[in-house]
Amino acid sequence: MPYGGTTEQERAILANNKAPLDAAETDALIEVILRQPEPAYLPAPDGAPEGRQEPRAILDAIQVGVAEVVIETHDDLNFSLPQHCYEYCNTLGWFCDKFEHPQRLKLLYLAAASPQPGRLAPEADRRPHAAALREARQCRRASAPIEMAARVEAACIALDAPKACGLGAGAISTAATTRAPLVRALAYACSRLGNDPHNQEIALCMLEDFGKNRSPHRGRLLLAAAQHTARHRKYGDPLDCSRRFGKALGVPELA
Repeated sequence: MPYGGTTEQERAILANNKAPLDAAETDALIEVILRQPEPAYLPAPDGAPEGRQEPRAILDAIQVGVAEVVIETHDDLNFSLPQHCYEYCNTLGWFCDKFEHPQRLKLLYLAAASPQPGRLAPEADRRPHAAALREARQCRRASAPIEMAARVEAACIALDAPKACGLGAGAISTAATTRAPLVRALAYACSRLGNDPHNQEIALCMLEDFGKNRSPHRGRLLLAAAQHTARHRKYGDPLDCSRRFGKALGVPELA
């Protein structure tokens, strides 16, 4: 690709590629971006020569892949790279939805490269925690999406990431068509926790993308929001600002 202008192939991809990515294609793209050594991902963003996938659909899959890195991060000091990588992909989604820039296809390569430095390779880090699996099984027996969402929120506020992710996975699997309570609960939790808005906004980016992302795996964005909210590094008393806000405005559940 040239540094300036566009090629005939770029223009053809933007004009003609309209197909979505199915679950298998999404998995294959994420596998290349996250698990294969650099620069294996370079041919991936615009697909195989015969591929007809829409560039925005490819970005949807990349967002899910970057969210997966957040889910696989288990040390509160290691979120700086994956959380900011996700923020970049969120901004790129906004850009692609807002502007029909003739060179926007090039930005898919930037998005595909973003999780490379922050990805986690060890297989152990990719296995779900036993606590998360236990919570997911228990959550599937809950009676209502609102009840499940409340339990996710409480786990996030308690900074119990395995429980929050396990409950979130259970909520997603049992309420595929009624996820609004879970989205609201995660938004409420991430707004309450912490005193660093630059970190708190990451989960809000994930929730925003959940509303726009068309990937069959977009539920992973909600799990990433739960993981990040409960696990990322906090400073001082993470509920101090929430308490002050609740006291000033007379909101008893916050004060």
